[in-house]
Amino acid sequence: LPHIVGDDLPHIFSSSTIRIFAMGSTLSRFLMQFIIFLLPGEYNEGWGQFDAAKAVEKIRQLDTTRTIDHASGWNDQKIGDFKSSHDYRKDFCMEKDDLGRAVILTEFGGLTCQIKDHTFDGKVFGYTAYETTEELQKGMEEIFGERLLTAKSEGLAASVYTQLTDVELELNGLITYDRKLFKVPAERMAALNGKLKEQ
Repeated sequence: LPHIVGDDLPHIFSSSTIRIFAMGSTLSRFLMQFIIFLLPGEYNEGWGQFDAAKAVEKIRQLDTTRTIDHASGWNDQKIGDFKSSHDYRKDFCMEKDDLGRAVILTEFGGLTCQIKDHTFDGKVFGYTAYETTEELQKGMEEIFGERLLTAKSEGLAASVYTQLTDVELELNGLITYDRKLFKVPAERMAALNGKLKEQ
């Protein structure tokens, strides 16, 4: 199946802006060899954000065919190709962009369920916690089957669920850290995604 890949371009903290842009350009040239790398993101949630307009200009000089997420989630200076939003509230609302750009929910969800003996170290971090996988699945149906369908009908162009698998510090995954268990069966997620496609 085709996938659209987007990622933040890592920035090296340095007193030299020139050095940071040079490092970013080298990495961008490497990543842009791959046709599926379509959404280079300069900054994630404002971490280390500076000279964003200049960074957009540099990325465009390297490749004019890519859609740029200039500040994923926060600090939208209205210079990216779409409005990028991060919202982990279960009652998130679609907010249109006043420039008429597409709106993408580039992070949402964060529904957490700890499966004993399948985590990195037993610590739990997430945005909305559930005790059982059955409760988690109901929460997933609520957020996908209700909120996303409503947001799509109001103009939401795309969304990115956080996240596919548990990682060391976050238990928001659909799959456990050790990749042994699906917290939400694949068929159930396919059905929820199917409803979004049908609308």
